[in-house]
Amino acid sequence: MRKFAVGFLFRKEGREVCLIHKNRPDWQKGRINGVGGQIEPGETPLAAMIREFQEEAGVSLEWRQFCMLKGSEYELYCFTTSDNNAAVKTMTDEKVGWYPVGRLPENIVANLTWLIPMANYKLPINAVVEHESPVC
Repeated sequence: MRKFAVGFLFRKEGREVCLIHKNRPDWQKGRINGVGGQIEPGETPLAAMIREFQEEAGVSLEWRQFCMLKGSEYELYCFTTSDNNAAVKTMTDEKVGWYPVGRLPENIVANLTWLIPMANYKLPINAVVEHESPVC
């Protein structure tokens, strides 16, 4: 079972979200996704989220889990936070940037069309979504 963490950082009262332009893995190449990555052995999902966002966007933040997606071969832990002053910057060959929530690009990873509104919801959510798929 492979485990991943992904996070959605919002600013401007939830009108913009920080996303990353993916170069890998192959099924994500050229697409826009939330910032995150694989959870290392012995690492908690929250610790992985903090580490991945620091490595890819240069910012350390406090996160709240709002969802977990469970597929046949993976678990994806989804986190959310907001910070109007977070100075994100590209730290790898995958470019991070701010995107308007109301006009997300067409090349986003498909599940972001519903994960971003869920992450941006004003009341706390704690959901588990199960589906039969080997990838997120």
